[in-house]
Formats: sequence, structure tokens, C-alpha cells
Amino acid sequence: MTYFTIALTIESIGNGPPLLLLPDKGYGPWMWREQARVLSDHFRLFMPDFSDLHVAGNSVETLTVKHLADQLAVDLDQFGAVPVHVVGVGFGGLLAMELAKEHPEMIGKLVLCNTSCTDMEGGYTSDVLALLFKQGAEAAPSIQESITQLELYPHRDKGLIERVQDLKGDLPSKADYQRQLLAEAGYHPGDLGRIWADTLILQSADNKIIDPAEGRKLQAAIPGAVLKELDYTGHLVTLTDPGRVTHAIMGFILDQGTMEKTS
Repeated sequence: MTYFTIALTIESIGNGPPLLLLPDKGYGPWMWREQARVLSDHFRLFMPDFSDLHVAGNSVETLTVKHLADQLAVDLDQFGAVPVHVVGVGFGGLLAMELAKEHPEMIGKLVLCNTSCTDMEGGYTSDVLALLFKQGAEAAPSIQESITQLELYPHRDKGLIERVQDLKGDLPSKADYQRQLLAEAGYHPGDLGRIWADTLILQSADNKIIDPAEGRKLQAAIPGAVLKELDYTGHLVTLTDPGRVTHAIMGFILDQGTMEKTS
């Protein structure tokens, strides 16, 4: 029999309607630093720290995306942060979709950045999968650097890569990273037609982590979803092009301007 408890560290700043910012696996609130400077003037931001999960239990294999989403729903309810708009990148996007499916009454608008529509094997290239699982097994700095370069591609600015490496600091504990990696590997989105929240999909055309075709698959699966394709941004769009991401989030959630569905 397996069991576990989850205690998420969630940073909150700003004033206004609640906005939940979900980072990719292993990342913390610093991933949203540039967006937070602007968004906190319009929203009360909630930013979980996935570099510091407090999970207690007797198996690294028990944690699932649904468990994390359910815990987020409990935490948001305790904060009085409902209904809440949700933005997620990568793994955070999977959590956002799960929240929208299983807790639709809590969700305002949804923004999915570089999120896979299929399971992990279908959305990732074999080379990236091999690197991710190697990092989960070894937690070696050289592997982390290789993954960071892929996450930031096509940006090859050595200064940017070094800054991100510095901000990442130490890897999450090996067990915590394995939990998130296995949760993502075991996740199947299921019927995305159950998502009725207004949804914006931001998909990088030159993503080396998630197959860019996943954006169009998401658009086809989620009723009424809007797709905005971004060039020269890479997977971690919040770091490579923070201004464009902030503008897209603001425009969609606050209905500033017109955003047409990509044909």
C-alpha cells in the first residue's frame, strides 16, 4: 500500500482577481519574475514552487498530475482564490488542464504555454525523453545544462543560459524530480472536450522540448480554444520573450484587443 501527503509552497503577490501561474517541472516562482512585475498590478498572483515539493510517503511512484491538481484546488479554496485564471507552461500546463477538467467551477480563463496534448511519449522527442529520464536518475549538472540549452533554443546567448543556470541553482531533490517526471510520464489528458473555460494556447514554432504540432492538437481538442503561434521563443517562453508572453496573457484575460483563432 502506498501513501503520501503534499504541502506546496505558494508565493502570492499583487492585488486583483486571482491568477495562478504554474511553472514547468522542477521550476520555481522565479520563472515568472518578468511577468510578475506587470501582472501583479492587475492580479493577485499565486505561484507554486515545483523546485521544492514537500511530499511525504513510501513511494516515489505514487504522485500523479491529478493528485497535484487536487491539492492546488484545496490550497486555492483556502486562500479564497476562486474563481481563478490559470496559466501553465509544460508540466504546469498539464496541471492547468486537469484543474479545468476536474474543478471547472473554480476556473476563469486558461492559458496553456507549450503544453502537450498527448502522453509524454507522444509529445516529446526520443532524445529529449532520454535526457529527462537521465536527469531523473543521475541529477548531474552537465545533463541539466544540456536540458536548459534545449529549453531556451533557439536562443544561444551564453549570458542567458548562465543566468538561467544560476537561477535554477541546485536541482530539486532527486526524489522530488522523479515524482514530477513520473507524474508527467503517467499522465493521459483524456477527454479535453470537458474543458469549457475560455482557452488560449501559446505554442512556440521552434520548440525543442515539446513537438510544436501539439499546439494544433490542443486547439482541436478543447472547444473554442484560440491558438497563437510564437516564433523564435523556444520552450521556456517566460524567459526567452517575457514581454510578448505578458502581453498575450493580459490581452486574453483582460480582453484587451482582438486575438483571432489561427486557421
